[in-house]
Amino acid sequence: MSNNRSMRSMVRVLSKQKCGLRICHINAQSLLPKIDEFRDIFTDSDVDVICVTETWLRDELNDDICCLEGYRVFRFNRVNRVGGGVAIYVKRTIKCKLKLSATVDSTIEYLFVEVVGNDGNLLLGTIYRPNRYIDFSPLYTVLEEISLSSPNIVLCGDFNCNLLNTNVLTHNMQTYNLKPANTNVPTHYFGRDASLLDLMFVSDIHDVAFYDQLSAPAFSKHDLIFLTLRFSLDFSVEKITYRDFHNINIQELGDRTREINWDAMYYLPSSNDQIEFLTYNISNLFNTHVPLKTKILKPNNKPWFTVNIRNLIQQRDDAYTNWKRYRLNELRRAFCSLRNRVVAEIRKAKAKAKKTRHHQVWDSYKESLKKYKQELRIAKRSHGDPSVSQ
Repeated sequence: MSNNRSMRSMVRVLSKQKCGLRICHINAQSLLPKIDEFRDIFTDSDVDVICVTETWLRDELNDDICCLEGYRVFRFNRVNRVGGGVAIYVKRTIKCKLKLSATVDSTIEYLFVEVVGNDGNLLLGTIYRPNRYIDFSPLYTVLEEISLSSPNIVLCGDFNCNLLNTNVLTHNMQTYNLKPANTNVPTHYFGRDASLLDLMFVSDIHDVAFYDQLSAPAFSKHDLIFLTLRFSLDFSVEKITYRDFHNINIQELGDRTREINWDAMYYLPSSNDQIEFLTYNISNLFNTHVPLKTKILKPNNKPWFTVNIRNLIQQRDDAYTNWKRYRLNELRRAFCSLRNRVVAEIRKAKAKAKKTRHHQVWDSYKESLKKYKQELRIAKRSHGDPSVSQ
């Protein structure tokens, strides 16, 4: 990967390599403190499914706090203990439903979502095994149940099993007809050690059109892993239907309303006929002068995510790449300094944007109030109100 490109731009590069279902996984090691950069990276991207492990989210936090525009989110949160947790973000244009979730006492955390395709469905699971001492048996039990009814499966997550040192997991997964997409490139870096912990397993390796990974210094020492699967989606575009009251031609609406013989309603034989008369004419006025419009929902950009912040992010990512390559203490200090600066700049920019928005709303309110008072004064003057000064 080129060192002079930000993670945001590289995700877009990966997404355009091949056609198919674009899936990525990242170990976030606490998502909320990084949610702003997470949104900047993936909002308006071509990634269809984003799997996240170690979300560190809690049940009392609603989805709004970790939402991603243009995606629906499925979550499993660890209960009674800190850390852990998994989430799956799926584009709203994709038909899907939650199929299976871990229980509170599960030693391995997981979520399974069923994605609807034109030629059959796909079962997509996100797995988090907290440490290498936890037995895989609970996961194997789940796979034994679902593999019989779901021939097309994709698993991704942090398995905390280094495939560079052992092939036991790979061998056991073959029992459920699952093969790893990557068997020799490390995904986790700690000190001078490198290991392959972040994995993707698929039912048919020939369905993998593209696989790659890239450093994710915004989140953790784990690489982001990315896979494009040959899978034909059944799309469902999210739309809203509304009436545009802001652009009504009041003059034409008034003229058309006055043309209707409303007195005719009083001569109708029953109340039902009168209601039908009113409903027909009012609906006709609405449909003619305030017609229904349909709009496809699109994500909004965050105006406070400035060019300066993007440049700092790129510098931080480059510093991380240099540290990962040479493993020198001074390079690590440079990366940590830039990482902390990015966090501080994002926090400061958000606070400034919030303050600016508050002033804009207040100024708009004052302007509307001033205009209303002027119109009220003119109306009173036109009616000869002596209390209004000339």
